[in-house]
Amino acid sequence: EILSFVDTITFPFQLIEDEMQRVDVKAALVAIHMIIGTSYFKMYAAQKITHPYQLTTDQAAFWNTMYIQGMGEFYYTNNIDFRDCTYFTPAENTSNVTPQSAFSSEKALILHGGGKDSLVSVELTKTAKIEYDLFCLNKSSIQEIAAKAVGKELLYVDRKLDDGMLSKTRSGEVLNGHTPIVTVYACVAVLYALLGKYSFVVASHEASANYGNIDYLGMTVNHQWDKSLEAELLIQQYISQNITCDVTYFSLLRPYHELKIVQIFSHYPQYFTKFSSSNHNFTQEEGKSSRWDLTYSKGKVEFVFALFSAWVSKDSMLQIFEDNYFDHAELLQKYKELLGIVGVKPLDCVGTPEETSLALLMASERGEYKDTPIMKYFESEVLPKLNRDQLNRAVLSYGDDSHIPKLFTQFPKILSTT
Repeated sequence: EILSFVDTITFPFQLIEDEMQRVDVKAALVAIHMIIGTSYFKMYAAQKITHPYQLTTDQAAFWNTMYIQGMGEFYYTNNIDFRDCTYFTPAENTSNVTPQSAFSSEKALILHGGGKDSLVSVELTKTAKIEYDLFCLNKSSIQEIAAKAVGKELLYVDRKLDDGMLSKTRSGEVLNGHTPIVTVYACVAVLYALLGKYSFVVASHEASANYGNIDYLGMTVNHQWDKSLEAELLIQQYISQNITCDVTYFSLLRPYHELKIVQIFSHYPQYFTKFSSSNHNFTQEEGKSSRWDLTYSKGKVEFVFALFSAWVSKDSMLQIFEDNYFDHAELLQKYKELLGIVGVKPLDCVGTPEETSLALLMASERGEYKDTPIMKYFESEVLPKLNRDQLNRAVLSYGDDSHIPKLFTQFPKILSTT
């Protein structure tokens, strides 16, 4: 049986035919085609992949990494042995062609998720006095609300997955699982940057994304792998060698752990009721009226609440989250996982056990949650074993910024540990 699926990328403006024939634009389209294939590959965990391109050795290695390391969680959750898989092989007599420079600007396209991270990137970019715009793939209401709070129009591209694939997935007749969606965002944003003459595509991935969840068949499975520095450098290299040398993709928040990012964010109360870090906002389902959803969360919402409790007063916390999650005794198991006490780190966008430990330690010092089930457990079972100085050094220090363009790191406030 032959099944056909069509993934549709729609721009909200007329594309000019001459522009679409540019070598760099066509190379970006190839990258988009290759990466969105992961959404359909996963249906049957295909043993063989064919495509119309003549791949170089480096390109084949890149796409094998995306379809193996980038799909690591998919293999793990579906109990699939990937060890003998080589999906892409190089064609003979092919070599990388370094793209020629076509434009030069200092404009930045900030990937905007409507959460605390991208809003901190906005404020750091404003401090650096760099011209920027906000960009997303499939805009949601929370992204629009946050963009309005910034005072910027939200630029976007629509992506529609094939209805047939979605119906088969919902019915359970095919496999499902996590794909390297961040790489999809990156590739589409690079195409938009080429058409709009932006020199920088700015992501907001933190140091915590480098830490994996569990070892599986000799590979470290990391839910956030394509947010990691390893993936970022691979994507940077692929772009510069195969698409364009005019657009730099990087994360502005790489030197920070999540706990530090929340500290910076806490200085901007104008965003407190205008953001969300709950992934239910990006699902296909309608009727998402609340900014936060514990039922959808696999640990992220609980983790973010803990981070904010370290820096923000309880009154402001109730304004932000509209609930006190430390009151929910049923969340104790999830907090034990976040603390690294039981199970594995949740397969969600969460930080390290050290971050959760220090956040709860700082919340304990504030004394506002003393009688809650979560804080009672923490103070009796975890707090006595912690070393505050070690935790401070581990998650509050400023890390490596050598992969960030100097234009973004030359201002003292950005480097500040305030």
